[in-house]
Amino acid sequence: MIDSPHHDNKYKEDLINRFLGDLKVNSLNIMNSASLSLFSTGATRGFVIEVGHGLCTTVPVFEVILFPMRVFYGFLGVFVEARDA
Repeated sequence: MIDSPHHDNKYKEDLINRFLGDLKVNSLNIMNSASLSLFSTGATRGFVIEVGHGLCTTVPVFEVILFPMRVFYGFLGVFVEARDA
């Protein structure tokens, strides 16, 4: 399962309990989307910047280790004012 880097451990624990307990899934692997993006290029270290719809995330990865205390995420938004033509 691909997970966002800004979810906390409680959220992941609830997912695991739901999949393994309620849905009777045999095994589950939760991976960070930034790490998977980096690994898809063959690299094991780097700095991943993800810009999505309303959320920007920067994630440093070193030798397959994600540093959660260094992950930055910011919610971005644009205000569009409707005007009469």
